[in-house]
Amino acid sequence: MSLSALDLLTIPGHEPEILRCLSQRPRLTLMEIARVTKIALEELEPVVKQMVRDRKLEEDGGRPPATYSVRFALSPNARPRTDSNDLLTMLK
Repeated sequence: MSLSALDLLTIPGHEPEILRCLSQRPRLTLMEIARVTKIALEELEPVVKQMVRDRKLEEDGGRPPATYSVRFALSPNARPRTDSNDLLTMLK
């Protein structure tokens, strides 16, 4: 996901607050997001679930409670991560 500061102004409802919160503090639960953003849990849960469906957020439901993070898109020119040995080889 690639957003500029101006893009955040056009996003509806609580989404900008949620994105800002999770950009600064990834892997938070719904309760933690609610506490930081001061959005009622009843309002927050459907918005976060919709953001996951829209692929704006990632949900890690591996172990309860689920945690959420901002989904960042790689640029088309981005290279996959390499281990340190590959990096040294590339620099030679």
